Amino acid sequence: LKAHEAELRAREGGKYQAGKPEAWRWYDLARPQSLEAATRPKILLQTMAKRPEFALDERGFLFAGGGGVGAYGLLIKDSIQKVIVAIANSNVSYFYIKNISPIFSGGYISYGDQSIKWLPIPEIPEEEAEALSKLVDAAIKTAAEMHHLQSFRKGLPHTLLEALTAHGNAP
Repeated sequence: LKAHEAELRAREGGKYQAGKPEAWRWYDLARPQSLEAATRPKILLQTMAKRPEFALDERGFLFAGGGGVGAYGLLIKDSIQKVIVAIANSNVSYFYIKNISPIFSGGYISYGDQSIKWLPIPEIPEEEAEALSKLVDAAIKTAAEMHHLQSFRKGLPHTLLEALTAHGNAP
């Protein structure tokens, strides 16, 4: 380790240089960035999925990642996280990633670094990000209400005759 100390201290833009708060970590084999990131709001995604499954972890729950079958946590400026999730889950992004990523057995697509880093996501000014985030919130609320109504509808009889038959009152 001592033979490579200078190189190891230079990692992370010199974060481990002597005199810096993290200087003592220069010899760590694994950097603690995943553990530090786990408690912050982030975008979560599976690295192998049949369709985009980006989700927002607003509370900073722990996630596990590993290899090609784990999960990623993307730390992105809080003000645009919802917008990025909406864009990444869109049909356009799905089409794009499906056409540039390796496809594995069972139709699983790689959502690893090598694929998602090429998503064409534009710079989003703060005021536009705020307006788009409100639209995303409204879409999430509408989807939840629709899901609730669909669940409720499944419990309703299809016809009055079915309802009467089910209760033994059919003519």
